[in-house]
Amino acid sequence: MQRRSGFTLLELIVALAIVGVLAAVAAAALGSYIDRAKAAEAATILLDIREKQERYFDIYKCYTDHIPWTPYDCDGDTCPPGYETIPWPGGTGFQQLGVVPDGPVWFTYKVDSAYQGCVFVNNHPADGNGTTWPATQRPWFTAEACGDMDVDGICKHFYISSANRSVYSPDDGKF
Repeated sequence: MQRRSGFTLLELIVALAIVGVLAAVAAAALGSYIDRAKAAEAATILLDIREKQERYFDIYKCYTDHIPWTPYDCDGDTCPPGYETIPWPGGTGFQQLGVVPDGPVWFTYKVDSAYQGCVFVNNHPADGNGTTWPATQRPWFTAEACGDMDVDGICKHFYISSANRSVYSPDDGKF
């Protein structure tokens, strides 16, 4: 009587099922890590914008003028494609401010301000997401990041302003 070596069909099916479950768990965890990495980029750049705006205010006694969406327009429901990074263009208001990412970005950014040429023009922000604004007239700016984090066609927004020190997302609350 010869003894056969190898695996039975049942053993192979069980092994494949285990590998399939592990692959599904790993894929879900990887997606979560990628989303958090993209959100960390937005938080890092927004905090840098806030720091540079405060430094600019210390020197010039005003915040910068409005800086339009850079590097991609994000008005309404249009947002950058979430499946690729976007090169950061040169010669923008962000370069004047000193905010230049190390490489391509997942999000697009803008700054709204109460100033035009260091002249104070209005007393309330265009968007108060995550910010409680005082009733008095005072200098302000808001910075916003916009991007499609999970490639579902829905833009995710993050905000920071002169009135708060935390990055805020209307979807998640404080970041």
